Amino acid sequence: MPSGLSVSGDQNVNLSLKVDTDGAVTSLTVLNSTDPARESLIVNAVNQWRFSPATQNGQPLAVEGILDLSSPPAAPAPGPSVPVR
Repeated sequence: MPSGLSVSGDQNVNLSLKVDTDGAVTSLTVLNSTDPARESLIVNAVNQWRFSPATQNGQPLAVEGILDLSSPPAAPAPGPSVPVR
């Protein structure tokens, strides 16, 4: 997930994006999301990213791809502490 977003539990967002020859995101579509409330925050963050452009024969290329963003499941809460005797 983009930095600055607070997530709890297993969160996944799948995006389809196009990146131009300068490395800028030119098109972004949410394909799937387990957290619709954060979709706009994620889309806004990814739209600001800059990529190193793909190249072919030394020339930059515009590309399309799928970006899968996920956060790990939340760690289980610790159990009650029991004093050791």
